Amino acid sequence: MKGRRVYSEQRQPSSAWYIAWLRPAVIALAIAMLLFLGYRFFEEYLSIPVTIILLAIILTYLLRPLVERMVRLTATRYAPVARVFAVLILYGLIGWGVYRIGAVTVTTLQNDVTQLQNTWTQKREQIPGQYKRLSDWYNNTLPNWVKQPINDVVGKEIKATVPGVLPKIMGAARKAFEWAGLLIELIFVPLVAFYLLTDASRVREQVMTFIPVRYRESVVHYAGGMDGILRQYVIGQLLLCVIAWVVVTAALLMMGIPGALLLGIVAGLSRAIPVIGPLIGGVPVLAAVLIDNPWPGALWWVLAGYILLHLLESKVLMPRILGDQLGIHPVLIIISLLLGYELLGLLGMFIAPPAVAMIRFTLQERRKEAESAADEPEPPAELIAITTPDTPA
Repeated sequence: MKGRRVYSEQRQPSSAWYIAWLRPAVIALAIAMLLFLGYRFFEEYLSIPVTIILLAIILTYLLRPLVERMVRLTATRYAPVARVFAVLILYGLIGWGVYRIGAVTVTTLQNDVTQLQNTWTQKREQIPGQYKRLSDWYNNTLPNWVKQPINDVVGKEIKATVPGVLPKIMGAARKAFEWAGLLIELIFVPLVAFYLLTDASRVREQVMTFIPVRYRESVVHYAGGMDGILRQYVIGQLLLCVIAWVVVTAALLMMGIPGALLLGIVAGLSRAIPVIGPLIGGVPVLAAVLIDNPWPGALWWVLAGYILLHLLESKVLMPRILGDQLGIHPVLIIISLLLGYELLGLLGMFIAPPAVAMIRFTLQERRKEAESAADEPEPPAELIAITTPDTPA
């Protein structure tokens, strides 16, 4: 009996594994809750201010090279005043250009929309006949034991979808009002960019006052690297968007596709989204070509041209324009795009890749600092004994 009791005591499960895993589990749960609360707080209160600041930074990067060139034409002592006048002149030119381009674009877009509507009207007349042929084939060909489950499923889906249409419409209307409010707040974008362009040094000095002195040198070093990444990315993406817009618009105009300008703008803007942007912009272009069909096989020619343009951009132009600053695997870019869209929508998809590149740059710099610290020789023991003060026994 005693031997059995000892054996049973030895076979009792230990709770050491439970104690060992309890603390990491609690820490992980606490971190997850903090991240969730931080995300909710950001989504509720900080998403619009962050969007405004990011747009102002992007505008600053686009205008800074022009401002610096205009300032270099003046004497050094007049540089602050020249900087202000340069920004005001650029703002005036941008406003005038937006007005002139908008006037031409609105008229052209109206004509494009009218052409697309006429094309759709002509094609729409063919839809009832196609629907009747499909319906006759469905009713006369398929047996009842196949049609009955299909009819049940379709009816069930319609009953489940129709009650949710009105809430979705109300949600879309609410989103439209939110975007209208955001358009009003966009007036702060050129205002913030104005101060970043004209008084960047004082802004930098005041920001540095919030950082402890011992960290300022490191912050300046990391901020300089991140500044180079974001500046090169913004200017490079702008050039790629312009190239895509010009090429797609010119090709569609030569083909006589209605809505060429509108489709070219969509292709150019969607190009700003890395990896999946060309796919998003290519869908309406291919749909327009498929609807109009200027000649047999036009869709395949356009598809081949779009693929060739994408390969040219991704393999030739992008490495030359953006350089190796990003150097991120496409899988990581796609994950960052999903996260960026959840946080800031389309703007988040635009800034997600450079944000990942900045994180990568920070980790690389930290690794270099750790390696350099490990390579430094340790001071001799005699020096340590001399520099260490004596402590009373």
